[in-house]
Amino acid sequence: MAAATRLVNPSAEIVSKSQALLVNCSAAKGLQNVLKSNLGPRGTLKMLVGGAGQIKITKDGNVLLHEMQIQHPTASLIARTATAQDDITGDGTTTSVLLVGELLKQAERFLSEGLHPRVIAEGYDLAKDRVLEFLDTFKVAQPEIKHDRELLLSIARTSLRTKLAAEMADRMTEAVTDAVLTLSQGPTIDLHMVEIMHMTHKLGSDSRFVRGLVLDHGARHPDMPKALNRCHIFTCNVSFEYEKSEVASGFFYSNAEERERLVASERRFTDDKVRQVIDFKRKVCKEGESFVVINQKGIDPLSLDMFAKEGILALRRAKRRNMERLTLACGGLPINSVEDLSEDMLGWAGRVYEQTLGEEKYTFVEDVRHARSCTILIKGPNQHTIDQIKDALRDGLRAVKNAIEDKALVPGGGSFEVAASHMLQTYKEAVSGKPKLGVVAFAEALLVVPKTLAENSGFDVQDTLIALLEEHAKTGIAVGLDVTTGEGMAPAMVGVWDNYRVKRQSLHLATILATQLLVVDEVMRAGRQMGRVAGGGQLHEREIGIERIIHQSFLHLRIIRVAAIHFQTLFLVLPLSRPFLFAAVRGRLRTATTSSFASSPSSGAPLPVTVAQEPFWKAYLNSPITFSFESEIKKAVRSCHNMQASPEAPVLRSLLKQCDGLLFLTVARAGCFLTGQAGSGLVLLKDSEGNWSAPACVGAVGGGVGLQAGGEVTDYVLFFKTEEAQEAMKGATQLVTWRVESLRSKGEARATQHTVGHSGRSSRSYAFVRLRGRLSVETRVALPSSSLLSILLSSLSLSLRNKYHLSLFSSSSLAFRLPGRPDPCQGG
Repeated sequence: MAAATRLVNPSAEIVSKSQALLVNCSAAKGLQNVLKSNLGPRGTLKMLVGGAGQIKITKDGNVLLHEMQIQHPTASLIARTATAQDDITGDGTTTSVLLVGELLKQAERFLSEGLHPRVIAEGYDLAKDRVLEFLDTFKVAQPEIKHDRELLLSIARTSLRTKLAAEMADRMTEAVTDAVLTLSQGPTIDLHMVEIMHMTHKLGSDSRFVRGLVLDHGARHPDMPKALNRCHIFTCNVSFEYEKSEVASGFFYSNAEERERLVASERRFTDDKVRQVIDFKRKVCKEGESFVVINQKGIDPLSLDMFAKEGILALRRAKRRNMERLTLACGGLPINSVEDLSEDMLGWAGRVYEQTLGEEKYTFVEDVRHARSCTILIKGPNQHTIDQIKDALRDGLRAVKNAIEDKALVPGGGSFEVAASHMLQTYKEAVSGKPKLGVVAFAEALLVVPKTLAENSGFDVQDTLIALLEEHAKTGIAVGLDVTTGEGMAPAMVGVWDNYRVKRQSLHLATILATQLLVVDEVMRAGRQMGRVAGGGQLHEREIGIERIIHQSFLHLRIIRVAAIHFQTLFLVLPLSRPFLFAAVRGRLRTATTSSFASSPSSGAPLPVTVAQEPFWKAYLNSPITFSFESEIKKAVRSCHNMQASPEAPVLRSLLKQCDGLLFLTVARAGCFLTGQAGSGLVLLKDSEGNWSAPACVGAVGGGVGLQAGGEVTDYVLFFKTEEAQEAMKGATQLVTWRVESLRSKGEARATQHTVGHSGRSSRSYAFVRLRGRLSVETRVALPSSSLLSILLSSLSLSLRNKYHLSLFSSSSLAFRLPGRPDPCQGG
């Protein structure tokens, strides 16, 4: 398939077979690890910092997935699926991500033993259908839940405590429940009719429920009343100002008198509409009653003045959504004309008043008669506190709404997952063949929810899980985790509930997505823009991820400079044609325990590289030119050893599995104005059968001209992926693969020679040991913080147009992408 795709599009980037599955599993587990710590009431918070310094603190999985910039295609697919879960049900984002990651993690265990992905997928489908059937019997029917306020409070509390602190969640529980009960008076529950208004004022605990509406603007006339009681609410969409015509038209006049008559006529047209409203107010208002006009269009200053003289509170430019909320909260009808007004068009509010905070004004419409719309007023000292409360409120509102519409609940605290896993362990006996293993994997994956709850609560995961499973098997009832004690509890007794539709949708989406990812055998990017090469420049390993470097030649540098300004003009890698510089290995293979490369099994798992105790300076400053082959080996091993502690280990391991060649090189450069550079190192390549060649020695010479004073020593680690790079090295060096046939008692070995590359300029080759499998090479070397040098040496770096570099006693690590195949994550 890969060959066929490349035949059609030579620029296509393809990851196939086990590599594609490994990439998918790694991405799912990586995203799972990001959100894992947020699950449950004891979950931790994440701080999101925007490009302009905005701060958002949250543990809501939906917010995190929306705000994070996810570049990996598989991780992005999982994130979109999880956010779709939130769009449909309002919750379950984190649970969906955990289930997908755990399903692929459990499947990976069986895949490593040779089981076909399709067999596991069949087992997952069987387990999913059985679990969904079990969910229908496990749920608790509540046909009269709409009238059970205490039960609704428990549902809201369960949802809010996973997003907010317990005290704040308990404070907002009643507000959320009252808001949904207010909407439930209508034929449907439309959560858009709940206005969530925020005020940067006081503390979050001062947030409250308003049985009415809060508008984010006030009166625009200083003489209008600030507080009114027993108010008639007049909602309209009428313009009380000069209007532009609907079509492009104009008025023409020949003198100033005609202009004055035109202005007076237009003013009279607007004033007549205002007087009609005033007359209507005088008609309907009795003693002690007030009149409020809320208009969706504009009101000019003269009209405002007329309303103020009559004691009418007039608000202009109200939002369209608020006009709809006003009619549901206060009653009445919104009108588009002031003709034929009647009293049944008016709404009613017991109290309307204005509150001013700094330059902001808010108008409160309260004490309405038959509210079907309401407001939750959020207060907080800063914006990220308000955002956190607002995100939690949306989830709480959806949770209560789902419960009323489902008329059923599911016991929470991980009790369903424990019961479903126990059920599947029994169900597997009825499944024949290899799909039984998929059922077992599904049963283990379900336990990720109680495991994560226990881990986030600070309890021993295995002890807690075993206790829950044993208690459920003994009693047969729903047993969840008490996050305060770590013991089992009956969720129905303490009021811990989950939504039925959230559980069902989460199980369905996670299983479908995991099954699809399991049967993906190729990841291709072959669009029309594949031919575009991404722009050059510095590339950071941690930012680009595995998928951005896995198909490219890649260069790692460790540079130690001493006060240098330079402009590099020439750099050549040449074969060493003078063998007196190195000690050749003749007739046998030497094995070394403290100074040789360590081979690794075919799986690519790294083995530790042992290096003898050396002086501190040797660990960070390799000699650019050595005079023995064993010293070259030690230099390369030392580079590997220094990179063992790098946090980008998975990136380089995956890169190493894909590369076709390695180059270790140490180069020294020094001079003043005219500079010279020289160095030596080792190179390894793979043959057509995938066998590593023995290391061969290479040298580097070069020169430069420019403003420079001082010198520098650079350690290069170059990974070859492109065919061009590999052919270039084959043309510069003769490489030999040694195949060991037998070992003699004295440690000698008879070997056959297989030439990988050839160069007419190279007169000899130098082989040390054959590498079986792959090396574990990791990136980015830095001085340890505990070392004396890192304390004494300060660094200063300045770059102008990526050409000139100024450094003072610096130790740095840079990574550059070499010309070759285009970046698979750029373009297309």
